[in-house]
Amino acid sequence: MHVKRFEDAKPYDAPNHREMVGLRLQGFEPGGPENQWVGLSQFLPGGGAGPDSTPFEKVYVVLDGEMTVETVRQETVL
Repeated sequence: MHVKRFEDAKPYDAPNHREMVGLRLQGFEPGGPENQWVGLSQFLPGGGAGPDSTPFEKVYVVLDGEMTVETVRQETVL
């Protein structure tokens, strides 16, 4: 088991993101998960990302406000 407390999470810069503050909660570190990672992204008003794609599957959880996710097939507001 790999435990990381929220206060120990490190900030990261995500390519192709704007007006976003990110924290790496798990992954990409010794002793952590090897095939996935968990980040917390706070998008400021007017912020966004993309267009881009990565080999990683993405899971979005919106805690407050709304976020529009656009793919080549559809646009969804979360």
